[in-house]
Amino acid sequence: MSAVFADTSFYLALLNPRDRHHGNAVEASRRPHRLTVTTEFVLLEVGNALSGTGRGRDRFLALLQRITQQRAVTVVPASHEAFAQGVERFRHRRDKTW
Repeated sequence: MSAVFADTSFYLALLNPRDRHHGNAVEASRRPHRLTVTTEFVLLEVGNALSGTGRGRDRFLALLQRITQQRAVTVVPASHEAFAQGVERFRHRRDKTW
């Protein structure tokens, strides 16, 4: 089984019913036995994006608790090495828009 990468936009769509991608994010989150990979960098972005909203911090902390309790989710730690690997992929994949 292959893993999927959960980025910042996925989590923000999942938490926001008004996001145009909310339905897709909810559907994707309910797929059984799907391995999900994200990073601490992504989670920092989600927390930052939610910090300016009324209950955003509480929503982020609840999301973080759910993520860390799921065995099917791997959170890659933030590190200089992870950042450097991402920059290398960015550098060598000029055909991609990400």
